[in-house]
Formats: sequence, structure tokens, C-alpha cells
Amino acid sequence: MAVNNYLLVVALDATKDDHLLSYDSPVHSWGPHPAGNAGREPSARRGQGVMNDSQDDVVRRIKGAGAYFMREVVPRWARTDYSTYRVEYFAQVPSNLRSYHVVAETEPGVHIQEMSLVTNADEAEARDVVADLRVFAGKLREENRMGTMIEPRLLELELQSVLGRLFELLRRRRWDADQAGAGMAEDQLENSTRLAWACISGEGVRDRTGQVSSSLLGRNDVTEEALDAAAEEVEDQELASDFSLENDPASNRAHVYWRRKSPRPSVGGYTRIRCTLSLSDASGARPGSVLAYVAAVVLTIYITGCFMTRSPWPYGGFGGSPPAPSELNADAVVAVLLLVPGFLYTRLDLPARHTIIGRLRVLSRQVAHICIAASVLLAAAVASGISGSVLLWLFAVSTLVPILAAVPLVRRPVNQRPEAGLPVAMPNWLRLPGHHQPTRPPNAEYHSSGSGL
Repeated sequence: MAVNNYLLVVALDATKDDHLLSYDSPVHSWGPHPAGNAGREPSARRGQGVMNDSQDDVVRRIKGAGAYFMREVVPRWARTDYSTYRVEYFAQVPSNLRSYHVVAETEPGVHIQEMSLVTNADEAEARDVVADLRVFAGKLREENRMGTMIEPRLLELELQSVLGRLFELLRRRRWDADQAGAGMAEDQLENSTRLAWACISGEGVRDRTGQVSSSLLGRNDVTEEALDAAAEEVEDQELASDFSLENDPASNRAHVYWRRKSPRPSVGGYTRIRCTLSLSDASGARPGSVLAYVAAVVLTIYITGCFMTRSPWPYGGFGGSPPAPSELNADAVVAVLLLVPGFLYTRLDLPARHTIIGRLRVLSRQVAHICIAASVLLAAAVASGISGSVLLWLFAVSTLVPILAAVPLVRRPVNQRPEAGLPVAMPNWLRLPGHHQPTRPPNAEYHSSGSGL
């Protein structure tokens, strides 16, 4: 069997009709913004750089860089420890497979909060339904313009076939929604639901002539406008996409599966699969060590300032005054401001930056880096010989900034359970209580080799 440009050769027992095949598919990481650099060409080098640009071009570039910093860099830096890490996996499998399972396993300390699977297994059926609805709407429009209906019995049978397939498509989506403990967007599928019910109910209604009839062509709600609107709803609400959810894994291993609902598997082509995982920090680690580090750095700066100003309040007042540069042992002060925060930083239990748990606790790392930056700034000021009120202001800034940076850690610890409503990929026809569609790109995206997505 050929899967994603790889040939898989296995020996199967000929006495059995069904076989369960498990395999590991190689994947490629596309990063958080796989389409961010699509279509961009490297700019040519200029011999004199921006000197050849006009002043307006320079201002435009500065504004563009500022907008990018506020739109991309700041939100990425401000991601807090209690946020989730969202991973998306794309693949495609032969359309004749009856089922497909995706198994995910994370390292200890990272839990799979939710896992969803969306496929386009019904894309061919949905595409045919949309095309037939529009063709039949055109037929009704033409018949109404002519004032007579040619072969009404044939049109009745065709309409029953089209609306029957529409009803089957809606039935599958309702089954998916029920399995996920959710509901459908009925307010966005009014025309489709009404036409499907008219087909399967068989109830008699008064037609345009006032007679009671069970014919679909005589119903007031079966019009060319309703058929066109139903076709638009099938496309806009993504009725071609099914949905599966594993919403209570509560461990570092979870799986979600898709099973073909059609009695006859398709021959030829591929089924596209999109799997979304929401990961959270489940290690139970608290930010106490980082808060203790902030307290130690602030206390070191404060005590150093007290000894330098010979006052219990090193920010001016109480009779204290900043020493003259000749009275300072600048090397010793710089050593204290650099070595103490640096040594304490090495004792922090921070996960590696490029791991998922490191991404989930990025705020703790950023707070520690802010403390180091404050100490380095103050050490540089002392080494350069700055004195007077400027040095007092630098002491105040170096003390206050780490405290403000640690406020988010105090307000909400990292071991608190994430809020309900984790973002999962789901079609438009689904309404999952407490959940919402993701509005930002995933943190990581993986594609199977040769998937072409």
C-alpha cells in the first residue's frame, strides 16, 4: 500500500477479511507560521544601504517594523505560563481505508487537554449535492419562466434524490455532533434543514393551488431561492468535513479516530486529515522558585544601594546621598550586581527553551531574564561612573521593574487548570459549548511527507 509517497509492504493473512495496520509516518515541521514566508523573495543587496532610499521610504520601513513588533513580537513575548500549546498535524490517506487512528504521546509533565480530528471524507458527496441543488434550482427557475412544467414526475424523482442525499449529509453531521457532545449550527442551516425535512417527512401540505399534496414540487418552501441558499449553506458551513473529539484524555497519551460512515468505500483519491492537540502544563510546578529569585535580586540591589548611600532608603532622603565616583569601589559593586543574580539563575529549575514545557513556562523564564537585565543595567551605570540623581533613578528602576514583571506570576500560578474553551479545529457547522475557534496560528504544525497540503 502506498501512503504519502512511501511504499509499505506487509504480509497479510488471506483467511481474514479485516486487518488492523499500524505504522509510523515521517512528518515535517512547518513551524508556527508555515505560510508566513510563502511567495517572498530575498531582497537584493544595495551597495549604500538605506542611503539610496528616500526619507519617506525610511519612515515607511520604521513604521512597518514597529507594526510587526507590536503585532507579532509583543503577543509572543506576553504569552503566559497558563496558556495552552496548540499543535496541528496534517496528513492524507488513501480514500479506500475504512478507519484511521491518530495516537499522540507527550513527555511526562505535559498533558493532552483536548484532541480533535477533522477529515474531508464526504467532500465528493457534498460537492455533488451542491452541484445538483444549483442545477435543479436553475431548472425550477426556467420552468417558472416558461409557465409550464415539463415531465413533472421526472423532476419530482430527481428532487427527492437530491434532497435525500442532503438529508443523509445532515444526518451524518448530527451523528458527529452527538458523539462530540455538541450541537449543530441550526441557525446557519435553516434552508438545508427545511428542505431535508420536506423530503423525508412525506407530510401533505397545501400547495400553490390550495390543494393538499405531498409533492415536493408543489410545496411553497421548495423554491429556486431555497435550493440556491441550501447549496451556499453546504459550502459555507463545511458539511463535507466530519469531526471527532477526544475531550477527556487527562494524561500524556491520547488518541482520536475516524471511521468511514459510507457503506461503500471510495476508490481512488485521498482523504485529507487535520488533527489538533491542545497541550497544557501538568507538572504541578509552582513559580515559587522564580518569585524567590526575583526577591533575591531585588534585595541584592536594595542592600547594595543602602551601603552605597549609607542610608536605609537608597533612593534619596533620610540623610543619605549618592557617593562620589572616587569613593566607590566600582569593581566590587559590579561584581556583586553580576555574580549574585547569575549564580542564583543557574540554580533555577527552568525547562529547556525549545521544549513544549519550556514554551508553557515561558513567562517564568522571561521574568528571570528581566531581573538579569535590570542588574546588568545598574552594573553598567556604576562601572561608567554615573553618580548623583541619575544613579538614584537607576536604582529605583532596577528595583521596581522586576517586581512589576513578577506580578502575573503572583496573580495566577502555573499549576492552575487551564480555562475551559480550549481552541480546537472544528468545522463551521459545529457548535461545541465552552469552545471557540482558534483565532491565532498554531504553535507548531506538522505535515506528513508527501501530503502536499
